[in-house]
Amino acid sequence: MYPYRNPEGKFYLYSILAYDSGSEPEVRYGKDIGSNKIKIKPEVCLFSKLNPDKPRVWIVKETYHDGESIASTEFLPLYPMQESISIDYLGVYLKSELFLSQILKYATGATSSRQRVSKNYIISALIPLPPLQEQKRIVQKIQEIFSRTKELKREVEGARKEAEALWKSVLFHTFPRPGSELPEGWKWVKLGEVGNIRAGGTPSRRIEQYWGGSIPWVKISDIPEDGHVYKTEEAITEEGLRNSSAKVFPAGTILFSIFATIGKVGMLHIDAATNQAIAGLEIKDESLVDREYLFHCLKYMGSYLQSDSRGMAQNNINQTILKAFSIPLPPLQEQKRIVQKIQQIFSCTKELKREVEEARKEAEALWKSVLFRTFPRPGSELP
Repeated sequence: MYPYRNPEGKFYLYSILAYDSGSEPEVRYGKDIGSNKIKIKPEVCLFSKLNPDKPRVWIVKETYHDGESIASTEFLPLYPMQESISIDYLGVYLKSELFLSQILKYATGATSSRQRVSKNYIISALIPLPPLQEQKRIVQKIQEIFSRTKELKREVEGARKEAEALWKSVLFHTFPRPGSELPEGWKWVKLGEVGNIRAGGTPSRRIEQYWGGSIPWVKISDIPEDGHVYKTEEAITEEGLRNSSAKVFPAGTILFSIFATIGKVGMLHIDAATNQAIAGLEIKDESLVDREYLFHCLKYMGSYLQSDSRGMAQNNINQTILKAFSIPLPPLQEQKRIVQKIQQIFSCTKELKREVEEARKEAEALWKSVLFRTFPRPGSELP
């Protein structure tokens, strides 16, 4: 159906976007929906044909009296025969490894992130079908376990946020705000006073000989969360370096993003070039400025530079603004003490995050294990 043919009609749209953002249908009017959709009725199980390795199963039982229910054509609507199969049992089974193992081998697509499986393979998959009463018992048991794993995941996410908040709190209480009064012996200095700042460049993409060389080339996406750059996705050649504004920065150079994403900070652990969205800061005198101190200081204070951003289509700052930006600089010995303390706390929060991630994986593995042990393998002997 084409909802735009009823421009003032109200529709409840079950879309991939809506599912991913919280499993509530979008409320839209026909004039705002330009593409073909599927009209659905209550007691339908929607299975996403898109990227089935991360199954999206939406059980729709609601009836909306003030509008029509419709679904994206990415979903396959399945109406179970209620005298034979419970819709809740079907929904649980469609998320199981045993079902997915039957259809994933048929998923195709131009890219790994846009895989689809056709309707015929989905409806041809086998499903173990116990009596209705047994189906209800299975669903009830799985829902109890799912509720516990969901609560565990919630607690894990809370722990992750606490670890992140702890780290930010440490930085917040370590470095003064721009323009605030400093402790005795500290001073405000401009970045241009303590470092040589230069931006990178990009060799022409049209010339193949400029790419695939031995010189690592850093983009913003190459700077990981912790900021330490050991590798890059792309590399350029010596010829590409000579024929562009790109330049090689030595290991130890501090990186600062100045286009699009402002204030992402990294530190090179390899000699590398960067694109024009990244400025490299090389310290002038390491007897005055500790490299790790400056790195952590900019990771915290870089966000203040966003208020000085320029540009209409995207935020950006220039080297002049970056050079004029002031940072708090304590005596060298105090810088080293601060770095030591930050590294101790970072090590603790990193370990906490690792434990949180392990707990998340265990919760996910528990859920998959329950589904795996619940349903017989296709072709196996049934109870």
